[in-house]
Amino acid sequence: MLEPLQDLLINLAAAVIFFACGLFAQRFLTMFRRRVLRSFWAPFTKGAVRIAIGSFIEDEYYRRERAGFAGLGDIEAFVRLKRQLHDAGIREYDLLPSHQVSPEQLRDHLVLIGGPHSNSVSDKIMRQLPCTFTFGSSDGPIGKDTRIYDSRQRSATDCLTDEAGRLVSDQGLIIRCPNPYAPGKQILILAGSWGFGTTAATQLIESRDFLGHPVIASSDPFEATFSCRIDAGMISDVQIEKIRRLNLSPTTTTIAP
Repeated sequence: MLEPLQDLLINLAAAVIFFACGLFAQRFLTMFRRRVLRSFWAPFTKGAVRIAIGSFIEDEYYRRERAGFAGLGDIEAFVRLKRQLHDAGIREYDLLPSHQVSPEQLRDHLVLIGGPHSNSVSDKIMRQLPCTFTFGSSDGPIGKDTRIYDSRQRSATDCLTDEAGRLVSDQGLIIRCPNPYAPGKQILILAGSWGFGTTAATQLIESRDFLGHPVIASSDPFEATFSCRIDAGMISDVQIEKIRRLNLSPTTTTIAP
């Protein structure tokens, strides 16, 4: 009679211990993730932070009304980014469309959501950086620069579509470097070929593989490419493709707006 009761108590104790260990491990991993994430965002904690989101302006009416169109992928990226900034201890920042960024605001910390096709500030900054990865023309819709060119390896990659023309993969660039308009300030560019890629960029920068990469962890300026799968509108399998240190010249940080 006592043996079954004893076995029951042992099993209950083991279950409690297993649950407690799992809970402790989960909390430890969460704390570790936040610590590494805060290290990544640490350069942005001193001074004003401007988040500029890509915008599409059709005509002068939208300019007068301070309005415009933002892509769904860019909006989803901002929602995810907002949570990251909170975890990293950054609670104060301004969100504005890229076409409303003033010359004075260009001298602040900048987080740029969207590539040069939709974000005019991303376009302006990337033209001044010695990037080996750039967006360029592709076989996709006219005027859409979805192909990523690698000038070092003289190669190019593009997004994949199925027989119906639907995206089954996306890709993008992530760039972090000093602000060329203001020494001591930082810029982070999160840019997908399409909106899925821009959203995927915000997922990638909080992943363990990305944050633990030697180049990323060193806080050196970098440029990186990544890819992701698209299935029924859902993003999965976000993967780092290439990460390189960005070799900046001494004059890169002395450009006037």
